[in-house]
Amino acid sequence: MEGLLRRVFRQLRQGVNHILEKDITRNEFFILRALHSGGASKASELSKVLDVSASHITSMADSLVEKGYIDRIRADSDRRMVNISITEEGEKKLHELEKRKTDYLFERFENLDAEELQLLVHLFKKLDTDASRDN
Repeated sequence: MEGLLRRVFRQLRQGVNHILEKDITRNEFFILRALHSGGASKASELSKVLDVSASHITSMADSLVEKGYIDRIRADSDRRMVNISITEEGEKKLHELEKRKTDYLFERFENLDAEELQLLVHLFKKLDTDASRDN
């Protein structure tokens, strides 16, 4: 069972990575998503949320700034404080990538009928609840 789960999740992850890699890395995608849902943030906050080093956030932010997907904004009160925010172009790109990812997942699960899909979702929710309770 472990091998099967590992194989399925690896295939799904590779498929999603393939969709994203044309435009941005998976971690850059996660930065856009975090900024979209949480608003402007400091690199240190993103580092904690995404569980990556601050230096990695900085290099990914450099890439996203270069692509026009995020902005760095210095605080008026303290010029050393820099917030990162998603741009309108970044919002568009995130929406486009989310749609492509959703389309891929629907395609990937199209061999399941509605009842099987509902059962799969139910089982994943149950596993998620059990895992949350254990932590």
